[in-house]
Amino acid sequence: AQFNRIDAGPETDTAFFLQIFAFEGSPSDTEAQFDQDNYVSSARQRYDTDSDSTTWETVEVTTVVPAGTDFLLIGFYSYEDKHDDSPEDLEFLGHYVDGVEVILTQLNSN
Repeated sequence: AQFNRIDAGPETDTAFFLQIFAFEGSPSDTEAQFDQDNYVSSARQRYDTDSDSTTWETVEVTTVVPAGTDFLLIGFYSYEDKHDDSPEDLEFLGHYVDGVEVILTQLNSN
């Protein structure tokens, strides 16, 4: 995935996260499973973006998906790492994710 953000001064939050969760069971139970940390594996990568809005930072995360996995949940989010703004502030108006690519590779079991 590629991340970018605006430069809104020294209190602009810079952190982005990319996460992958592997689950067993039905996707209709995703919310309950996620809330209870009931996933079979996960991986997370943090990236702190620069203030150049003309460049995009590429973030990758790699994980082994266990046998028996039925579905994956992939998440992207911005995180307050510089200044804890009030809920009324439109803090992340200039934070973007684009160019998401998922590559699944079967490992040889030899």
